[in-house]
Amino acid sequence: MFRVTDLATATVSIALVSITGCALSVPCDLHDKQYGFLCAFEAQRELPERHERGLLTGSVQVEPPPAAPIVVFVYQTREGQAEVVDSHILQPHGPYSFAFTVPAGVYRLAAFEDEARDFRYDPSHDRAALYHDGGPIVLMPRQTVDRIDLRLRNDRPQRIDFDFTLTEPRRGRCCQSPDGRIDSAQVRGGAL
Repeated sequence: MFRVTDLATATVSIALVSITGCALSVPCDLHDKQYGFLCAFEAQRELPERHERGLLTGSVQVEPPPAAPIVVFVYQTREGQAEVVDSHILQPHGPYSFAFTVPAGVYRLAAFEDEARDFRYDPSHDRAALYHDGGPIVLMPRQTVDRIDLRLRNDRPQRIDFDFTLTEPRRGRCCQSPDGRIDSAQVRGGAL
């Protein structure tokens, strides 16, 4: 006849055997198919390479239409400093869409109307816009973040309150089809 303590010991023993059996079938490394008990606790997973790239796409809405080119730029903030990663010029006659292929990371996006056409932001003359008031955009490897829309407006102007330096931004319509949409074939082909 079984006693309560024997039944409890048997239940615990069965549970341990079940857990051990399941743990032995957990792969440590999916590439070389190694299995083992400790792998269940290590939970090793492949992390994406930092240099893998993603795509940021969006548009600039301008009210009223601009008389000067629009400079759109992607930047990162490190230790309170802004570092421009890439920039692009949108011509005054449009279209006002952009695409940036950048390494995975955390970015911010801004645009300004460059009245002096010197790639320098002048708050006394140039309209500016910050995406989500300078909020971050998290870009994962091989991910596309789209619908990044900026608005340059006269009635509610924004200011870019940090110093930054632009090298001459890319010109033209490298990755846009004739109707102004982003041409994904050119983006995949490395035009960006």
